[in-house]
Amino acid sequence: MAARDGYHSNWQNLMDAIGICKQCVSLMDSDNPEPVRSRIAEAVREIREREQSSEPYLTLPALREALALEGCGWFCVVLALCCELDGGLRNSVQSLTGTPVPNFDFACGIYSQFSSEGRIDEGLNAADAEHSVLRYLFCLEKGSDAVQPLLFTPLLLRRNVLRFLLNGNVQDGRNRRLFQDHADDFLPVRNELLESAENALRKMMRGENILLYVTGRAGSGKRILARRAAARTERPCLFYQCGGEPDEAELFARSCECALDAVLSNSVLCVCGYGPDCAKEAQALFRQLPDRGIPCLVLSDREDCPAPEIEGKTVLHLTTGFLNGKDYETAQSYFCGKYGIEPSEAPDYFRMTFRQIETAWLAAEEHCRRQGRGKIGGGDFAFAVRAQEKEISGALNVESGAKMDDLIVTDETRNRLELLCGCIESNREAEKRGDSGENRGVIGLLYGPSGTGKTMAASAIANKLGLELLKIDLSRVLDKYIGETEKRLAEIFEAAKERSCILFFDEADALFSRRTEVSSSNDRYANVETSYLLQSIEQYGGTVLLATNLFKNFDEAFLRRITVLARFSMPDEAQRILLWKQAFPGDCPDLDLKTYARELELSPATIHAAARLTRMAAKARGGRVTNELMMEALRNEAEKEGKTGPANDSLLFQVL
Repeated sequence: MAARDGYHSNWQNLMDAIGICKQCVSLMDSDNPEPVRSRIAEAVREIREREQSSEPYLTLPALREALALEGCGWFCVVLALCCELDGGLRNSVQSLTGTPVPNFDFACGIYSQFSSEGRIDEGLNAADAEHSVLRYLFCLEKGSDAVQPLLFTPLLLRRNVLRFLLNGNVQDGRNRRLFQDHADDFLPVRNELLESAENALRKMMRGENILLYVTGRAGSGKRILARRAAARTERPCLFYQCGGEPDEAELFARSCECALDAVLSNSVLCVCGYGPDCAKEAQALFRQLPDRGIPCLVLSDREDCPAPEIEGKTVLHLTTGFLNGKDYETAQSYFCGKYGIEPSEAPDYFRMTFRQIETAWLAAEEHCRRQGRGKIGGGDFAFAVRAQEKEISGALNVESGAKMDDLIVTDETRNRLELLCGCIESNREAEKRGDSGENRGVIGLLYGPSGTGKTMAASAIANKLGLELLKIDLSRVLDKYIGETEKRLAEIFEAAKERSCILFFDEADALFSRRTEVSSSNDRYANVETSYLLQSIEQYGGTVLLATNLFKNFDEAFLRRITVLARFSMPDEAQRILLWKQAFPGDCPDLDLKTYARELELSPATIHAAARLTRMAAKARGGRVTNELMMEALRNEAEKEGKTGPANDSLLFQVL
């Protein structure tokens, strides 16, 4: 072969490789092999010279240099590739072996015909080693069950190897995706996190055995952090997604393909979606990584998930945590400018991730368009933000228009409720600033007789602060089986951390009752349950409101942790007059509301329920609101409270 200039394309290089392989195969049935060996040696030298002077990116030499492959192992790769590309070569192999796919025995036999090294076992040793380079290139897991000897394992190149050799780049594959660029510019990443991540990656590139473990809720910027840190080291980021419960062969194949892609793309490897059930998969992946200074990160959405235990690696743990006030200002400035909205009209992003914020704006825009409006408004935001929130099992969203001015309570109770609102606002501001010293959560206890307005007060507080009120349904939380109640409570508190809400426990004495002397296993478990709940609320950091009719039953240790107590009492005559007027805001000449207030000591809930039933009865009968209808409604309410009988009817008759 005459000396020529460098290759003009990758395909030219591959065609020359096919020609070499055809000559090599012809050695197996040649009567005079020496001239063939000489031609092969000369052709190999000229190909290497042309490769060195070529401008286009050539995949074969790139693969050879990246994996430091030579000798018999490299010949196995070239032969397998050329058989994939050339039908004539496959026919020649089939005529000699009975199958169109060569195996190690056939390839090593050919290599011994023209190699002067005399090291045929080189390829076998490489293929059989735990960290074999050839295991990254060939589908050897099909022969790893010892059904057939390694010598007779077919040389089938992995799909990602073929894609690289033919196209010259690392492409997305199963469970893998390569990002060459950094993330969206508007999404901020805290400088201290970014610098820590970058420093860790550079140490790994220098050969230090470090594993960077990043935790944080989904959408909190873990992948953005990985891509930005990788970009600072001038490397792309290769994401590997854990999961799917692969079997041993599939897990081996995934790990080998991912390891090779990381080497060929010179990437930072980022393992995503890590959880306790992914430990085996992560360990298998890291076992297959060659010792080539590949920087590695592991990302988990669960902050309580332990880092994977990788032999010889020291774990550096970073957490994205909640976003601070500056982060929210950055997001607000970006989106308000993009959609032409004044910052004062933007939604409250508190406890939302950047991904949720972005999705909420897109959903608000779509909702606005469907409603036929030209500009996004508050209703669109409310719809969009609510769509981002996950349903919490055991919690009910309380929607009420109650306002603080609607509450008819004593001045002392109103002052306590205002103090409670101030504490909640102060706690939220501290959390936005990232002030852990001031952000310790707020616990409000609303206590008093049934029907005195505790639930309405909780709704009024939530509405005043613009927060969602989640009422915990104790019937779906309490469980007779040991450990189940704690499990459900943990799920509620964990989910509530991701929402801008107030947790409301009605009839809370069922959960926070006084701890008892231990006389049985049930008593011991009940005490453990109460202690767990106290600990969960303290660690929550948000707002918890409790309502109870039985204040004296509360655990003393828990009462010491209450931020604000608000006592609700039965209304006096003056308050009952206001309640009756509130229940009948219109003109009802047949009703003597002052007499009702003076003679009937009713709770606010009973007054409003009786008034509602009276109005419904009047409307159904097509008449006016009368004393007779009122008496019927009050008798109905008395029956619900167990106060029926001649004495009660006599009192109602005297009043009405």
